[in-house]
Amino acid sequence: MIGLAADELRRLYVEELYTHVELANHFAVSSWTIRRNLKAMGINRSRVESRRLRRAAGKTSPRRLGFSWLTRELLQALYHDEMMSLEKIAVGVRVSARTVRCYMLREGVVVRPKREAHKAHFEFLRRHGDGWYGAVREIIGRYVEVGMLPPSYRT
Repeated sequence: MIGLAADELRRLYVEELYTHVELANHFAVSSWTIRRNLKAMGINRSRVESRRLRRAAGKTSPRRLGFSWLTRELLQALYHDEMMSLEKIAVGVRVSARTVRCYMLREGVVVRPKREAHKAHFEFLRRHGDGWYGAVREIIGRYVEVGMLPPSYRT
């Protein structure tokens, strides 16, 4: 055991059906540390069994991709107000364009049709010139300043 409260760890994992990641966040350690502690306590459960138990207890949730700061407001501002494309947003926030698209769909942000996407791309270039990468970094920096993005995205 690595300094974790064994009773609390057992209760949260067995009774409250916390996942390894949720436990890691709760105890401020890595999920690997959680797994080692559970194994040392003799608690071993497969992923399939964990999912089955969580589902039976009604603890299922939509798939979370892990970027809680990719909010509707931020995506709306970058995509519609700043006229950034999915790819430019992805470059700015250091994720894939597919991840940006998934979050936009999940948050209910309307994705432009292809024809409008081309117009938006040229509008962005008209505003910022060929140095679009610098423009993306500047725009992302503004959203860090107002607190819509974590400070780690400061350029």
